[in-house]
Amino acid sequence: MSQNQVSGVNPVNESGIFNLENNLPKNRASLSLEPNFGKFDASVRANYFGTTFDERSQREELEARTLIDLDFSYQASETVQLILGALNVFDTYPNEVETRASQGMPFPRRTTIGYSGGQVYFKAIYKL
Repeated sequence: MSQNQVSGVNPVNESGIFNLENNLPKNRASLSLEPNFGKFDASVRANYFGTTFDERSQREELEARTLIDLDFSYQASETVQLILGALNVFDTYPNEVETRASQGMPFPRRTTIGYSGGQVYFKAIYKL
């Protein structure tokens, strides 16, 4: 029995191996700018994800994408901070993959940028 088998069953098939080796981008970068204006703070982040591959039979290349995140915060008092932010401001999605259409999902299952599009959030922090 080889070391990659448990009880005669290979726990990692060819697609799984391909996924482990190729589903994360070889290139990944982040750039942030965080200016401060007294009680107000801002944050702008650019997140670059290089190309990856979908592990399905045709192994389609997933194009590189850059996502932009923003947040603005206000220090209302010594104990209260209010934050309004947006993730993936330009509502960027991975490219559609032909082999996933039969599953009712046009995007790759294991995309590094997700497939929920842009999101807005509000956060309040209270420090004791």
